[in-house]
Amino acid sequence: MFLLPDYVKFALNTLKRNGFNAYIVGGAVRDLLLNKKPDDFDITTNALPEEVIAIFDKTIPTGIKHGTVTVLIENKSIEITTFRTDGKYSDHRSPENVQFTKTIIEDLSRRDFTVNAIAYNEDDGIIDNYGGEKDIKNRIIRAVGNPEKRFTEDALRILRAYRFAAVLNFEIEKKTLYGISKTAYLLSSISAERVFTELIKTLLSDNPQIIEGLIRFEGLRFLEIEKIKNPNLLRKLPKNKFLRFFAFCYLCNIDSLSMCQLLKTDNVFKKHCKNLSLLLKYKLPQSKTDLKLMLKDFDEASVLEYIQLINVLFNIDGKALTTYYNEIFDNNEPYKISQLNINGDEIISLGYKNETVGKVLNSLIDKVIENPYLNTKEELKKLINNSN
Repeated sequence: MFLLPDYVKFALNTLKRNGFNAYIVGGAVRDLLLNKKPDDFDITTNALPEEVIAIFDKTIPTGIKHGTVTVLIENKSIEITTFRTDGKYSDHRSPENVQFTKTIIEDLSRRDFTVNAIAYNEDDGIIDNYGGEKDIKNRIIRAVGNPEKRFTEDALRILRAYRFAAVLNFEIEKKTLYGISKTAYLLSSISAERVFTELIKTLLSDNPQIIEGLIRFEGLRFLEIEKIKNPNLLRKLPKNKFLRFFAFCYLCNIDSLSMCQLLKTDNVFKKHCKNLSLLLKYKLPQSKTDLKLMLKDFDEASVLEYIQLINVLFNIDGKALTTYYNEIFDNNEPYKISQLNINGDEIISLGYKNETVGKVLNSLIDKVIENPYLNTKEELKKLINNSN
């Protein structure tokens, strides 16, 4: 039924040849049913981890505790996990232990959503005991079994529900939504890094506004987010993670740098948020010169993000600024000291002391920003001499 990559067929056939049952499972099957090319493939099998290691040449014991072995085939990696059922969840995230089982049906019963609880191999076809294929056709996200129980076990599934709904353009089914409403407070127990990962994936989707539903259920209250205004503006922004994250914080009336701290983002994220916060305090550029002065103080990416941001959030027509921005780069118009056709040593050779070089360079770049033709060694030396 499905045309699988050679390395996936090799893995399935190797397990079968050694007497084991094996299936592709989860997101790959879902994507194939949606006529999408899966990003990766996972296999589930009744082979134990040590048996998987024994029959494949190159393996990495990435998750032995939970029955997972990564197998390397033709420079591709594929996770192979033993059929299992989960033990008790005590931290609303991970089971304390797992028990290996012999049937695919038991394994599928522990999965989060029906659309991810589907298995397939060429011999048995589609294994779908929970109506996942029907839910895919109806574009529905539905929890497997009792939603409240599923989300109490692993609260990250709440964020995943919104992420899948946003990415796939599906609706979350009513009973599943009700389960979320009863358990959303448990998200505070999830690690900041996990929350950030799911949030970014949701914001970068075609339907980032879906996150408003979780906010209404107070699911992000632990981040001090209680409401969001005009969430539909998010999808009008380019799919830039810094831009959409900053806009999300802005629309939630939350300081983006404080959010970066709470979610333990890296320094690159913090830098973008800091720059956008500062840029919004600047007077709106009215000319190409104004924009170059902005570029003098900030990196090019942040300035472009600023233009895109004000266009969407404040309904300010950014066409003129975008045109200026493109002209600056197309014409190689200077806006940074490093682009001047004179350096500090040459200024010192003209009789200036070290401590005054920076001041001279700053004065020069300001003049060149207004008049790019002045950026020649001869003209710059004239400017320096005329300033004496």
